[in-house]
Amino acid sequence: MEVKILKNTWFMGKLYKMGHTYEIPEKYHHYLDGKIELVEPEIDYAAYTKKELAVMLDKQGIEYSIKSKKDELISLLGGE
Repeated sequence: MEVKILKNTWFMGKLYKMGHTYEIPEKYHHYLDGKIELVEPEIDYAAYTKKELAVMLDKQGIEYSIKSKKDELISLLGGE
Protein backbone atom coordinates (compact mmCIF):
# COMPACT_ATOMS: atom_id res chain seq x y z
CA MET A 1 0.00 0.00 0.00
CA GLU A 2 1.28 3.45 -0.87
CA VAL A 3 2.14 5.72 2.04
CA LYS A 4 3.42 9.28 2.44
CA ILE A 5 6.28 9.76 4.88
CA LEU A 6 5.57 12.46 7.49
CA LYS A 7 9.14 12.71 8.82
CA ASN A 8 12.49 11.24 7.77
CA THR A 9 12.61 7.67 8.99
CA TRP A 10 15.13 4.84 8.89
CA PHE A 11 13.32 1.54 8.46
CA MET A 12 14.74 -1.84 7.48
CA GLY A 13 18.08 -0.28 6.53
CA LYS A 14 16.61 2.34 4.22
CA LEU A 15 16.01 6.07 4.64
CA TYR A 16 12.45 7.09 3.82
CA LYS A 17 12.36 10.84 3.15
CA MET A 18 9.68 13.19 4.44
CA GLY A 19 7.09 14.18 1.84
CA HIS A 20 7.87 11.29 -0.49
CA THR A 21 5.56 8.36 -1.17
CA TYR A 22 6.62 4.74 -1.04
CA GLU A 23 5.04 1.34 -1.49
CA ILE A 24 5.27 -0.31 1.94
CA PRO A 25 3.39 -3.54 2.70
CA GLU A 26 0.55 -3.09 5.18
CA LYS A 27 2.05 -5.64 7.59
CA TYR A 28 4.84 -3.11 8.40
CA HIS A 29 2.62 -0.07 8.98
CA HIS A 30 2.40 -0.59 12.75
CA TYR A 31 6.19 -0.10 12.99
CA LEU A 32 5.77 3.31 11.39
CA ASP A 33 2.81 4.65 13.41
CA GLY A 34 2.83 8.44 13.43
CA LYS A 35 5.45 8.55 10.70
CA ILE A 36 3.28 7.66 7.70
CA GLU A 37 -0.01 8.63 6.15
CA LEU A 38 -1.95 6.34 3.85
CA VAL A 39 -2.31 7.57 0.27
CA GLU A 40 -5.69 6.90 -1.26
CA PRO A 41 -5.40 5.59 -4.81
CA GLU A 42 -6.87 7.89 -7.44
CA ILE A 43 -9.88 6.52 -9.25
CA ASP A 44 -10.08 6.89 -13.03
CA TYR A 45 -13.79 7.68 -13.24
CA ALA A 46 -13.56 8.14 -17.03
CA ALA A 47 -12.97 4.39 -17.34
CA TYR A 48 -16.44 3.67 -15.88
CA THR A 49 -19.72 3.69 -17.77
CA LYS A 50 -22.44 6.21 -16.98
CA LYS A 51 -24.46 3.42 -15.37
CA GLU A 52 -21.55 2.40 -13.12
CA LEU A 53 -21.02 6.03 -12.09
CA ALA A 54 -24.72 6.28 -11.22
CA VAL A 55 -24.39 3.21 -8.98
CA MET A 56 -21.42 4.82 -7.18
CA LEU A 57 -23.43 8.00 -6.62
CA ASP A 58 -26.39 5.99 -5.32
CA LYS A 59 -24.14 4.16 -2.83
CA GLN A 60 -22.83 7.48 -1.54
CA GLY A 61 -26.32 8.99 -1.35
CA ILE A 62 -25.49 11.75 -3.82
CA GLU A 63 -28.44 13.05 -5.82
CA TYR A 64 -28.18 13.58 -9.58
CA SER A 65 -30.44 13.97 -12.58
CA ILE A 66 -31.07 10.94 -14.77
CA LYS A 67 -30.40 13.29 -17.69
CA SER A 68 -26.93 14.19 -16.38
CA LYS A 69 -24.03 13.61 -18.73
CA LYS A 70 -21.11 11.38 -17.79
CA ASP A 71 -18.84 14.39 -17.13
CA GLU A 72 -21.38 15.81 -14.68
CA LEU A 73 -21.56 12.50 -12.80
CA ILE A 74 -17.76 12.40 -12.60
CA SER A 75 -17.74 15.92 -11.15
CA LEU A 76 -20.25 14.91 -8.49
CA LEU A 77 -17.94 12.06 -7.49
CA GLY A 78 -15.06 14.49 -7.08
CA GLY A 79 -13.25 13.56 -10.27
CA GLU A 80 -11.99 15.86 -12.97
